[in-house]
Amino acid sequence: MAERKVDVSREQLVDFIEGVFNHINTQQLRNRTIAESFDICGLNPYSDDLTAFHRHLDSLKENKCYAAMIEKRTALDLK
Repeated sequence: MAERKVDVSREQLVDFIEGVFNHINTQQLRNRTIAESFDICGLNPYSDDLTAFHRHLDSLKENKCYAAMIEKRTALDLK
């Protein structure tokens, strides 16, 4: 299959990118998945509440691999 090239002006490219950003921002007003991801990782600079982050860390204990690493770290006292 032959490649097809399409000429796009700089202005059109900027319009495409701006449209996508606006679409994502509008979605995030209803669906806060990006903000929630930062909360879960403990990386939300606007929040002092680390409840979601601590809940995530506690959930790692349910995973056998992570539980083994936590146990080993505790045994070696590498806090």
